[in-house]
Amino acid sequence: MKASLEETKAALLVVIGALTDGRKVVLAVESGQRESWESWGAGIRDLRTRGLKPWHCTIADGHLGS
Repeated sequence: MKASLEETKAALLVVIGALTDGRKVVLAVESGQRESWESWGAGIRDLRTRGLKPWHCTIADGHLGS
């Protein structure tokens, strides 16, 4: 079921990091387009610009779908 009349897929993009001791930290919360390489790429580039060092990355979508 569509919840809006717009064709775009607006979303809240959240990046969560896991520390070596198991703690999780929120690294970024931004609005963007869901399933958009451009939106996610801009968010990751921003993290690098702010000083995030190279990391091991796993990408997951917790959305169950419809």
